[in-house]
Amino acid sequence: MGNFRIVMSAMHYAHELWRYGEGELAGRAALMTAGECLDVGQRAGELAMEGGADELWPDGPRGYPRARLLAVIEHLEGAARPASRTRRLPEKSIPSELLLDPEAQAAQTEALRAEWIARQLC
Repeated sequence: MGNFRIVMSAMHYAHELWRYGEGELAGRAALMTAGECLDVGQRAGELAMEGGADELWPDGPRGYPRARLLAVIEHLEGAARPASRTRRLPEKSIPSELLLDPEAQAAQTEALRAEWIARQLC
């Protein structure tokens, strides 16, 4: 299949995991490197485009969140599985240690961009 990726920063993956009931994994996702985020994004793209996300989690959230969650859980645990919840917890439920100020978010985004460019040059 193509080269479709669904890439987010480590903190975005952490937020998504937290909101779908995966608090322990959220803490681990927050520590992922830019390279790991790109790898997860590649896998999420594969799951979304090839239909694997629908097969692995038929009653999961619609659209790309299902593929992103399956991919990041697979990365952190070694095997894809549905998240604990099928519906998100409210945004306000995210613990303060997973909140990222705009400058830190910009730094994560820039690290992702730099890693992406480095991979394209290889």
